[in-house]
Amino acid sequence: MARKALKLTEKKIADMIQAGRSQGEGADYQPWIQVGNFSSEGRGHRIADIHTGRIHHFFSDLEASYYYILAWADQVIDIREQYPLFPVSDTEDITQALGYRHPRAPGNAINEVMTTDFLITVQDASGTHLEARHVKYEKGLEKTKRNRKT
Repeated sequence: MARKALKLTEKKIADMIQAGRSQGEGADYQPWIQVGNFSSEGRGHRIADIHTGRIHHFFSDLEASYYYILAWADQVIDIREQYPLFPVSDTEDITQALGYRHPRAPGNAINEVMTTDFLITVQDASGTHLEARHVKYEKGLEKTKRNRKT
């Protein structure tokens, strides 16, 4: 059960950024949303990274399982979870272009900051690059269909 609700306002977003959320890499990274910010359908996990010691926050068994796959992959240099997609105006533009309503939590006066489950720093033969990953159970894909504006 969540200790508090994460009700976003422009001030709350600014405060979260000021507090260091979604900034840094490795041991210094703090996820945008954390277990305990709100309730979720799945089990929450807080896992200490074997390389950095940082606590990772996951909202389902699937996210935690995928983290373990990434943690043992030789080419993965850094794992950042619950990574925000900033600026919000970009995700607003994308949803508008696709004809969907931008996600908004109940009671919020502003659009939500959308996140991806993982932002991974990968080192391979072509160099270092970032990969964004979103993991979801198949049954969850069916019930999260977005509402079209039209």
